[in-house]
Amino acid sequence: MATIKLSILQKTMVTLVVLFGIIAMTVSFFTGHNLKTHLTEDAISKATALVKNIAANSIEILLYRDISTIQSIVDGYLEIEGVDYVFVQSSDHQVIAHTFTPQMPSQLLTLFSTKTFPGDQIAPAVFMTKFQSDNKRRFIDISSPILDGELGSVHVGMDEALIDQKISATIMHQVVMIFIVFLLRLAVAYFAVLTISEPLRRLQSYAHLLAGHDFEKALLTEKEEGHLTSVSTREVSALATSFVTLEKMIIRYIQNLKETTSQKERIESELEIARSIQMNILPKIEPAILEASGLDIFAFVQPAKHVGGDFFDFFMVSPKKFGFCIADVSGKGVPAALLMAVTKILLKTVALHTPDPQVVLSHVNNELCQDNDAMMFVTTFYGLIDLESLVLTYSVGGHNLPYLIRDQQVVPFESTDGLALGVMEGASFGVQTISLKAGDKLFLYTDGVTEAFNGHQDLFSDAKLADTLAVQPNTDAKSFSLSIGAAVTTFVDGADPSDDITIFTIGV
Repeated sequence: MATIKLSILQKTMVTLVVLFGIIAMTVSFFTGHNLKTHLTEDAISKATALVKNIAANSIEILLYRDISTIQSIVDGYLEIEGVDYVFVQSSDHQVIAHTFTPQMPSQLLTLFSTKTFPGDQIAPAVFMTKFQSDNKRRFIDISSPILDGELGSVHVGMDEALIDQKISATIMHQVVMIFIVFLLRLAVAYFAVLTISEPLRRLQSYAHLLAGHDFEKALLTEKEEGHLTSVSTREVSALATSFVTLEKMIIRYIQNLKETTSQKERIESELEIARSIQMNILPKIEPAILEASGLDIFAFVQPAKHVGGDFFDFFMVSPKKFGFCIADVSGKGVPAALLMAVTKILLKTVALHTPDPQVVLSHVNNELCQDNDAMMFVTTFYGLIDLESLVLTYSVGGHNLPYLIRDQQVVPFESTDGLALGVMEGASFGVQTISLKAGDKLFLYTDGVTEAFNGHQDLFSDAKLADTLAVQPNTDAKSFSLSIGAAVTTFVDGADPSDDITIFTIGV
């Protein structure tokens, strides 16, 4: 069944009408009941006085059997309001005088034909009988014996219809007065509710429009806004003000969001350009250097953000010497990328003029320590391969030690106990050598590999990296590098990267 929804005004009007009906019925009931009791008592009292008076004044007349005088007496009582009939009976219950035209009803003759009175005694020598005539009229008969019944009795009948008429008239008058008061109250309530419902209706219309608003600009003019919020009801005014304030906040929020989004898109675009520039800084694996070095080379960088601090580099120091490095700048993002570019240029510049790896790191370290207010540092591995003797000379500046994979054996390089570059000016760096042979692989990486976290906050770890390297097939440098990268990706399983990842493989 569908539910009928009424407005506040309609509900108020219906409530007042129902309330008026309840009040009118309640007041009418109690008024009618009280008035009925009062008028009945008044009629009985009046009739009692009449019968006593007639009975007292009729004794001498009845003794002399002056019937005409008695008839004139009873006729005179018909002028009294409420008296419907008067009749006098003799001691043998014969009607001596009456006010009926043309004759007394047989119903009354039958009712009062016995010596005993059919009603209740309501006072000394006074009796009351209530009855309904053949034509449905109701009467109160008050009777009194004359001289203790020796001379008969006198009866006065009071018509209850007159009482009912008075009650109906009084109730009708009262209902009319209540109705007039109700109409006045209804008018007052109508305008009172209208002061609430009309602002609420406007607020509802505003809220409906607000739901489909694009918030490019204010929905209301200043005048319309004042009309909406300037109402006599404090609560509705506060509610309307809250809606208007909410709209303004949303408009400001959307404007700020658009500005922020625009700035973010611009920054994203600039970072994308920076990423492209950074990736272009890294050396390309070209056939010329592969042919010149006779080595199988592959490397890639996967920044944690748009740009990162990891880098690798390789170059021919001379026709018979091949230099290569891998480094990790502290931190991430743009600052790390800037320091990465500076370090890469410095390292290559120094390496092309200095054959000793430990001297290269020392020079670069001293340069990075100059004006290093941000206290950033770079972990670095730099190696130099003599392509004729296949001897690798290297120096480590606080970087993860590479691995030598030979005959399915995975062996970490020995440390040279050097600090990260940029930490302390004048720091010394050691050097180590390794004799390589055909088939060897050098695997270099940054700590983004071993410190990669999965969703359970587990580390990929050095041990897992060594185990993964040990089970790799003897493939080319590219396949080998990508296989290790895939193993890390599988382990992370979609978790956000915690650091830049760089993998660099050299096959001898």
